[in-house]
Amino acid sequence: MNKTKVNLGIIQETLLIPLWARACELQAADPIIVDPKSSKIIAAIDYEFDKFTTAKSSQIGCCLHLPDVMVLRRQFFEETERRHLIAASA
Repeated sequence: MNKTKVNLGIIQETLLIPLWARACELQAADPIIVDPKSSKIIAAIDYEFDKFTTAKSSQIGCCLHLPDVMVLRRQFFEETERRHLIAASA
């Protein structure tokens, strides 16, 4: 399987933390969030997610919507009437 290469800046990389966290939550005995697609996306991205195990996420990093991140997200999600991918700062 060819994995999607990720070339994000330091700030943009923080946007992968919520995705990683949702995928990790699937392994919990009693998960709060059940998001099977997050695990599939993690498996499809060529990125060293293990570094997040000691990283502290920031609300700012989780709230930004940057253009290069939207390009990556569009590979996994389609826009719908209810889902819009906006490349702008929150």
